[in-house]
This record gives sequence, C-alpha cells and structure tokens, in this order.
Amino acid sequence: MISAVIDLRTQRLDLGVDEHLVVDAALTCIGRWGLAKTTLDDIAREAGISRATVYRRVPGGKAGLVALVGERETARLIEQVCVAVDEAPDLASAVVGAVTAVSQGLRSNTAFAYLLQHEPHAVLPYLSFDELNPVIGVGRLLGGTHLTRFLSSEAAAEVGEWIVRLVVSFILMPGPADLCNEGDVDHLVRTFLLPGIDGT
Repeated sequence: MISAVIDLRTQRLDLGVDEHLVVDAALTCIGRWGLAKTTLDDIAREAGISRATVYRRVPGGKAGLVALVGERETARLIEQVCVAVDEAPDLASAVVGAVTAVSQGLRSNTAFAYLLQHEPHAVLPYLSFDELNPVIGVGRLLGGTHLTRFLSSEAAAEVGEWIVRLVVSFILMPGPADLCNEGDVDHLVRTFLLPGIDGT
C-alpha cells in the first residue's frame, strides 16, 4: 500500500463518491470487527449499497478493497504531514509537526488502532524487517521534498527517515512520551533528533 504513494506533491487518489463511500464503510467495519471478520456484505450494508455495486466500484474483491483502503489512508496521512511541514516556520517546528501529524492520524484511525491491538499480524509486517524499507523510502522522499528549505537534500532526506523511525519505534514499543502531544515531541526532537543531523 505504501508503494502506491510515489509523488508526495501531486499524489491524490482520484476516487469517485461511490469509492470513497465504500472505503469509509470498510474503515468503519474494520474498526468495529477487525479485518478477519469483516465481509463485503458488511461493507455494502454499512455503505447502503449492494454487494454487486461494491464489486463494480472496487475490483479485486476484499483484497482489492483492503489495498484501496490502505492507499487512500496512506495518501491522506501523507497530505496531513505535508501540510504540517509546509506551514512550519523553522526546521524544529516542521519535524515536530510531521511527527505529531502522523501520530495523531494513526491514533484517530479506528481501523488501524483495532488491527494494531487485535490483529497485529495485519499491520506489523509493514513496520518491520524488509517491509519497513518502503515506509522509510516514503519518509526520505517526504523529507527530501518538503524540508529542503531548511537543509541540504541529503540532510532533509535523513530527517525524513528519522521521523519514520521515531514513529515506528513508538508504535512497536510505546515509551513515556506521547507522540500526539506537541510538547513531548518538541522535547524529543530538540534534545535527541536534531542535534545528530548534519546541517542543523
């Protein structure tokens, strides 16, 4: 799902109203019952449309729909991060904004939260071992695209990578800091992250 997001400046999932309706219904159902127990009939019922319409609007059955949900939510999360970074007046604020935006976005996503707690096998493979590389790649691209007004391209990409590593590490093993709290994130960023980045 992460690999579908290629250009962070222009990536938009060009979905129609029906597709967004189906994705929203899928998110609701997954947040309520999990991925394993959610059926296309459940999603169709939640969306107020027929199962046949779900198949017409989202090819590939349940697997195709789950992929579309992941792609849309990833694109939406990246957009929130880009807005936070682009509105920041300085590097520290940009990094704090990025970490806070992605953390708040993940926490508020009830489907992601349910899967992380009850079906971690559906989420954790994307956050560990070789599957983490595409996620890091997105972070490097995000940093290299949106932080270059503060840093060299390489340093900006490195900061993007460390943003990903910080958030993923707190997902896998929560610490005393709350990454949804700007004060906690500001302390982590200024104390531990930025001092180790060349060019800051």
